[in-house]
Amino acid sequence: MSSLTAIFGQPSTKSPADDDKLMDLYWNRNELKKEFANLRNEKHELSDRLKVQKGDFARLEQKIRHIEELLANPEWSRSITVHYQLREVDRECAEKVSRFAEQIKQQREQKKHGKAVAEWRATMARDVAAVEAEVSTIRKSIRQIEQQLQLLHQRFTSMNGLLRFFKRRFVNKQASEAADAIAELEATAEQHAAAIEEIQQREPPETVGLTLLEKRSINAMILAYAQELYCQFQDDQLVSLVKEASDKSAGAIRYGSDAECEELLDRLRRAEKSLQSAGGCTESLKKRSKLIGEAAQYQHSDHAVPLPATVARLYRFDQAGQVCTGDLDLLGSNYWNLSSAMSR
Repeated sequence: MSSLTAIFGQPSTKSPADDDKLMDLYWNRNELKKEFANLRNEKHELSDRLKVQKGDFARLEQKIRHIEELLANPEWSRSITVHYQLREVDRECAEKVSRFAEQIKQQREQKKHGKAVAEWRATMARDVAAVEAEVSTIRKSIRQIEQQLQLLHQRFTSMNGLLRFFKRRFVNKQASEAADAIAELEATAEQHAAAIEEIQQREPPETVGLTLLEKRSINAMILAYAQELYCQFQDDQLVSLVKEASDKSAGAIRYGSDAECEELLDRLRRAEKSLQSAGGCTESLKKRSKLIGEAAQYQHSDHAVPLPATVARLYRFDQAGQVCTGDLDLLGSNYWNLSSAMSR
């Protein structure tokens, strides 16, 4: 025995509980390693984000210092004022376009949903009316059977004793059959009443999305409204300056002497007043939308946004209602953030 022990060693004294503890320790160690790896990755991500934010902050500080230097320079201070006034007009126009686009979308969705709800209510009313008609027919049948049963009873009671004796079984059978028919009709009427209640508890239709044609129509309206804003300026050069200011940073453009800047600011104030009147579905807006929709072409059959080159025509209307056209690519140049306002 001692020789076997020497060869194979002492028998194991570990219990199953010790094995379970060892396995738990192994899995806990793996979980800790995974958690540590996740924390390390998160640290790297946060570090990268911090670097990006530091870079953004540094660029912002540099931009602020540049603006302060320009404002401190008498030759540039007035131009900087003009620049930000132009950008403010661009922001207002972008907000107008965005609000108009959202308003049109909501109106179309509400109109479509209202139509769907009206159709749902009409269908429900027709279904209820059909079931109620069946119930009315059943009630009429019950009354007829009850009248026949009452007439049978009257005839039976009017018979003499001998005839009543011979007819009793036949009359009882007819009365029993009539009662069974009435009970069956009553059960059917109850089922129909339950069906009516089920119909009345139907959920109304959910709001459905706009179709491709509806989105294209909305986009034509948005483009027409953008042209409406453009025409409100009554000054093509001024609206070009507004667009240029939105694309370039302060100090990239100089707007001339103080007198020229003052004259430009006056034109801007007049334009802003004129812009206040732009809004709503005017007749000119509807006409523009129709002309834009007719000219619009699309890169793919399932696209809602037209190709910019196909809607790059400005439509103006004179007092006689005649159409005057000119080249103007509002969508391609992304005037007033038009691309974000489009329905897709």
